[in-house]
Amino acid sequence: MIPDAGEPKTPRPAPGESKAPRPSRRRGRRMRLKVEEAVLREHPLSGKWLDTVTALLGEEAMADGHLAARDGAVRRVDMTAGRIAGPVEADGEAPRSIAFTLPPIEDEGWNTLVADMAGEAVYTARLLEGKMPPDLDGLFERRGLNLVPPQHDGLRVEADKRVTKQHWRPAALAWIVAELLHHRPLDLLAVRGLSAEALLERLRHHRTLRSAEGSEAHPVVQIDPTIAKGEPIKSGATDFWRSPHHLPDVPRDVHPQHALLRRLGSSDMGGKFPLCGLLATIYDEIADEAKGIQDS
Repeated sequence: MIPDAGEPKTPRPAPGESKAPRPSRRRGRRMRLKVEEAVLREHPLSGKWLDTVTALLGEEAMADGHLAARDGAVRRVDMTAGRIAGPVEADGEAPRSIAFTLPPIEDEGWNTLVADMAGEAVYTARLLEGKMPPDLDGLFERRGLNLVPPQHDGLRVEADKRVTKQHWRPAALAWIVAELLHHRPLDLLAVRGLSAEALLERLRHHRTLRSAEGSEAHPVVQIDPTIAKGEPIKSGATDFWRSPHHLPDVPRDVHPQHALLRRLGSSDMGGKFPLCGLLATIYDEIADEAKGIQDS
């Protein structure tokens, strides 16, 4: 029986009473449980996962596995469709392979879920951000499916015959999995048969098909015919910038001729013809040529 939320969850045995041996002191990669149990229990996915595994293994095994997980007994976790596996070790022993197996959701079930998600843009937006969409677990349940499977839904433990009765090993793996689901809840989608990336691709494809069939996110706005009057926009494209009213005449500023040359002053170069006068003549000819091109 799983304890109520207000009762203490897994009683902690005193040091020396745990059946879980200390993990090996050998160097190497290991995963240590760091998130507190209360935080994991409150999370919508990791909390359900721990409840399911507790019903499967028992509270004593979960207490022993908690100590082993904090000590780094789990070496790694591999999540694939229908399987969560990883080696769990103890002091003086080689790592033993432990796995949780569960039947993936059938493709027909995923099609139903994708059709439901495609109707709300929030699912696509959250998946693009790599975040868990709101009430995703509830969406599964409304379709008679489970994102986190209960014990009776086919969750099983696979282990070497030598460690079949050592329930602390799968419990230790379960605690590390709960921490992973707390940080990366979308990883559970791959275990149920469809990764977050594949789900997002299906959503995009489904929404594209719906758009091609003429479905619209919002109804067409009906405009009052008395408001939608006037000439078509294309007919007034040439006169768009012309005002239908007379604009007041604005006096133009008078600019001195050859202002830049005047600021430069007289040239230091000698000669019969002043250099500034030569440049002024060139500027005037260029200005006249530009006006002629503009008026043509």
